[in-house]
Amino acid sequence: MFKKLLPKEISFYEFFEEHSKLTVEAAELLVKMAKDYDNLDSYGVKIKKLEKEMDTVTHKCIESLLITFITPIERTDIHKLINAMDDIPDGINCLVQRLIIYKIKSVKKVKNIRPEFHKVAEIILKQVKALQEAIGALRNTKKVDFIKGKCEIVRLFEKEADDIFKDFMAEIFVLDDCKEIIKWKEIFEMLEDIPNSCENVANIIEQIVISVS
Repeated sequence: MFKKLLPKEISFYEFFEEHSKLTVEAAELLVKMAKDYDNLDSYGVKIKKLEKEMDTVTHKCIESLLITFITPIERTDIHKLINAMDDIPDGINCLVQRLIIYKIKSVKKVKNIRPEFHKVAEIILKQVKALQEAIGALRNTKKVDFIKGKCEIVRLFEKEADDIFKDFMAEIFVLDDCKEIIKWKEIFEMLEDIPNSCENVANIIEQIVISVS
């Protein structure tokens, strides 16, 4: 009888893990899209569907905070982390939908978008996989060094993406078509935001493990 009166135990780690798994799937689709750009619309549909699934996970996590008395980590940290994690698929989806709106063409004779785009997409995939490993280890308080190491990897990849972005920006301003310059500048600024979002998640994760260790 007494057990029935107790609040149901909720594993917030499961929300984080499910969200990170779906984020990796979205990043994998982004990499595939960059190689198979002529099928952009199809990838756009799949990525949008995944983004909605992750929104649902985020909402369930936040709603669960309202009915949970005891949480494994600080309530504010849970809220901050799941929202920061959700910025990554939001960024991927917004980027792909903007590509569809702008009708940016693939590189001539190659079913591919610009090589710089593909490089950054690969970096994003590596980042979210590192974040997935870090998030998967959050349950284990003895894995602080492992988690911090994964977070550092995410930050190093962000710096690599920054270097690619700088080189790209220098290159596009030699294009003759002003419309193409404007389009590509906006697209790459949106693309650059995603590694930044990954770094933000890494920083939050690191702050959490430091505070609980």
